[in-house]
Amino acid sequence: IDHPDLVNNIKYNYADPIDGIDNDGDGYIDNFRGWDFQGDGTTEDNNPQIGTSDHGVHVSGCASPSTDNGVGVAGPGFNCKLLPVRTGDGTIPFGYQGITYAADHGADVINCSWGGPGGGQLGQDVIDYATINMDALVVAAAGNDASEDTFFPASYNHVLNVASTASDDTKSGFSNYGYQIDVCAPGSNIYSTGNGGGYYSSSGTSMASPVAAGCAALLKSHYGFLDALQIAEQLKVTCDNIYPVNNSAYANKLGSGRVNVYNALGGINNPSIVMSQRDVSDGNDEAFVVGDTLTIGGEYINFLAPSGSITASLSASSSSVSIIDGTSSLGALAGLGGTADNFSDPFLVTIMPTAQLNEKVTFELLLTDGNYSTTVYFQITVNVDYINVTVNDVATSITSKSLIGFNDFSTQLEGLGFIYPYTNNGENLLFDGGLMVGIPNNVSDHVRGSGGAVDEDFMSTNNVQRLPVPVFSEFDLEGSFNDNNSSSPLNITVDHKAFAWSKAGHRKYVIVEYTINNQSNNTLSNLYSGIFTDWDIAMGNANGFLNNISATDISRYLGYTYNTTNGGLYAGVQVLTTDTSANDFIHYAIDNDGTNGSVNIYDDYLSSHKYTTLSMMRADAGERDVSNVVSQGPFNISAGGSIVVAYALVAGDDLADIQETADSAWKEYNGFVLNDVSPIDTTGGTPPVSVFEKNGATHLHPCYPNPNNGSTSIAFELENAGETTLEIQSIMGKSIRTIVSKHHIKGFHKYQVNTSDLAAGIYFYQLMQGELRITKKMSVLK
Repeated sequence: IDHPDLVNNIKYNYADPIDGIDNDGDGYIDNFRGWDFQGDGTTEDNNPQIGTSDHGVHVSGCASPSTDNGVGVAGPGFNCKLLPVRTGDGTIPFGYQGITYAADHGADVINCSWGGPGGGQLGQDVIDYATINMDALVVAAAGNDASEDTFFPASYNHVLNVASTASDDTKSGFSNYGYQIDVCAPGSNIYSTGNGGGYYSSSGTSMASPVAAGCAALLKSHYGFLDALQIAEQLKVTCDNIYPVNNSAYANKLGSGRVNVYNALGGINNPSIVMSQRDVSDGNDEAFVVGDTLTIGGEYINFLAPSGSITASLSASSSSVSIIDGTSSLGALAGLGGTADNFSDPFLVTIMPTAQLNEKVTFELLLTDGNYSTTVYFQITVNVDYINVTVNDVATSITSKSLIGFNDFSTQLEGLGFIYPYTNNGENLLFDGGLMVGIPNNVSDHVRGSGGAVDEDFMSTNNVQRLPVPVFSEFDLEGSFNDNNSSSPLNITVDHKAFAWSKAGHRKYVIVEYTINNQSNNTLSNLYSGIFTDWDIAMGNANGFLNNISATDISRYLGYTYNTTNGGLYAGVQVLTTDTSANDFIHYAIDNDGTNGSVNIYDDYLSSHKYTTLSMMRADAGERDVSNVVSQGPFNISAGGSIVVAYALVAGDDLADIQETADSAWKEYNGFVLNDVSPIDTTGGTPPVSVFEKNGATHLHPCYPNPNNGSTSIAFELENAGETTLEIQSIMGKSIRTIVSKHHIKGFHKYQVNTSDLAAGIYFYQLMQGELRITKKMSVLK
């Protein structure tokens, strides 16, 4: 802060001098020259001064050093003030807090020379708040991986995403590129300010971003009537074309070119039309699969000079889609905010059988009026392996590889999350979630792991699909996956189902059920199964997730999270398959940052950490960013054996509401009221039954698949608990193999049966309980 090229450009908060008092009442004591959001990893205070790295010093000199002062360097942000906000190295959650702070304290441009993989709705909410609510332009580094990988916050909507170029306008070797790039700026060997009053050269998109941010600040000084997004568009439409000097591999992947602030200061002479909203629909479940015809409509806004009559033409290079109607007329758009849309004349696109699973198809939308043209690129994921559940007041997505809410970690482009109340334009409450199954130091899952990556242990064996004729609910899903993709597999297969209802009293939950089959030759001992959920209940506040608390209702086997804001919502997970006489329900409430001895999932969520959260009770967490693991165990699954576990994903307006919802889910699944002293009716009347008990009677399902070639699943419902045997018999009725023989609770049960050692032919399988015998036929192929 005392660097000779920076000291005169610091933005001081004279309303809050350093005197130990919050004079301006903004919640920050003595924030005279910015704020430090735990940049040193331990404390939050009013000292944004350099810590272990002078990265921020160098970045500041790239944007707005003192110019024409006879020393050091010059920069594009001539006379523009710097508001220091320190977040530390790699502490991305604090970076988003920093964006909010800068926007709240008057910044016109917010430079983010940091980021990482991922993304998610909460980060987008922060960007939207800064841009739309506070009219601050967020400018961010594209990343230094020399790849097309998306990098956040740079790849969020409304962010000016900046790649780096060398002095000859070629892409810097380290710089990311891709359709998400907006502009380039010099970032190779940039000579700028350093610690101790010195200067040195450094390279990175961290340097390119503040150069562009300084240009944006200069434009804002000159064009005070333009808002944040208009400033960004003026920079974009006045860039120099650098594609002729760049490798063809970067065609259309370096944005509008390299910024030219001289051109940008020359007047508002060009239109700048963007697709501000895009609506894509298959007219059904909004999961885009082969054979679907998509309608694509959009709203378009012209940020700058008026346009002529605009024609929109859609194309795609992929053979995975066929464009049936790719042209629409938008008419002329007025300047500085004129709008048009093509919702009445949408583009029509059919998904072809050649589409790969979860293929991201890039579309090119050309907008032209004869004198002006621009191209908008966007991607749509087609032939998806997840299903959106939208039949009641919660909406979520069930995937083929165990994830809940989203099919892609943190980018959140595939799936709905967990929206409540869905029928009233609710907000997404879930960052990520999924099943975890583990024994000590070895957990199989597909949720977050180390360094922003995902542990991709589970892989689909039968993609999730909706049953055309539902059996148990109004919306039955089923599929299967295994953990063969793990470096140390448990050798399990998991058959999973999901159920949802629209009937009164049952609209605020979705049930997921898993049959975990041990395919190994050994007993899986001390095994736990559970659902991980990172609930982010923000209540429309960019940092609202920091007001979350996790708690436990042990009487309902429920772990839940709520927002402490008045009227804050609740969401959670309930175990449905616990034995009410056993003590096998566990809820580990996670303080995501590791506070108070919690597992720290900001750093690494390793297999050992996951097992801890599956197997240990930690009843509460917060008030901060929190997660939950609601689990059950320990189980010992013998070789060839299986267990069934089920959970309800629940939401509510308040605690009483979510408790009522949990009671409804329990009753629907188990057939009796939770916490009744005697679940089985002893008065001589008819005991209540679960919807999973076919017509209130014991029922043996047809095996699936049938015929089979090596494996089939057999399911049954029991009207009453008791000793139950399931066995395979020859065509003559001789017992060949006992699949299971033990005490079963009443309700639904399912077993995966290995038939690879059976000769080809016809067999029977028989369910026996007391005097009851039910027999069905199956066929084995070779």
